[in-house]
Amino acid sequence: MSSRSPCPTPADWRESNRANWDERVPLHTAGSYYGLDGFRAGKDPLRAFELAEVGDVTGKSLLHLQCHLGTDTLSWARHGAARVVGLDFSEPAVAVARGLAADLGLGPERAEFVTSDVYDAACALPDSTYEIV
Repeated sequence: MSSRSPCPTPADWRESNRANWDERVPLHTAGSYYGLDGFRAGKDPLRAFELAEVGDVTGKSLLHLQCHLGTDTLSWARHGAARVVGLDFSEPAVAVARGLAADLGLGPERAEFVTSDVYDAACALPDSTYEIV
């Protein structure tokens, strides 16, 4: 019998999860589910209940944790948020989000994306406070 536990440690789980999301990015960017061409053309992926629950974001700073490709994050900018910051632990996903922001003409002063594990967010984020998280 092996002395090594067959169960992965929390660090293994985190790395496996991140690798899984990294692998999904090309599938998500090429597939129809996220509809990136439609998004670039103005389609809003936010659902009515999300808009109702978050409320008016006009002029506010917004932080979106686990933002993946950034479509929801950038939609809040389209809805009037003064500054949006998206955080995700997948570098390929963050690269796509940054590209989408550039495609929409949103520079880092308006839409910024950070690569970090959510557990390290406090140290990785550009600002220490946000009006909406």
